[in-house]
Amino acid sequence: MIQVWLIDEQGFFTGESKFVSEEELTDLTITKPILTGYIKTKWNVLDWEEGATEEEIQAWKDANTPQELPTNKIDISLEEVTAEMTMIMAQMQLDQQQSTAEITTIMAMMMGGM
Repeated sequence: MIQVWLIDEQGFFTGESKFVSEEELTDLTITKPILTGYIKTKWNVLDWEEGATEEEIQAWKDANTPQELPTNKIDISLEEVTAEMTMIMAQMQLDQQQSTAEITTIMAMMMGGM
C-alpha cells in the first residue's frame, strides 16, 4: 500500500489522501507528500506549488490576520502612582510600628513586667 494525495483534473489537491495499491495509481493520485502549507495546493507534474492567485492569497491573509486586541489603558500619571505608592508604604510602616508595639506589650505581660 502506498499513500497518495488526490488531485482534480486541473492539478489542485482535493484535500484527500488515502492508501492504495500500485495497481490503483492514476494521473490523479500523487505519491509525493505535501510538505509545505499552501493556500491552494497544486501539482505541477514535478512538485507541489502554490496554486492560489494573488487575489486569493490576499483574501486568505485578510481572513486569517489576527485582529488587534483591545488595550485596557489606564489613564494615570507617574505622579499619581508615586503618591499612591508613598501612601501605601506609609501605611505599611505604621502597621509595622503598631505590630511591634503590640508584640512588645504582649512580651512584657508574659514576662510579668506589667
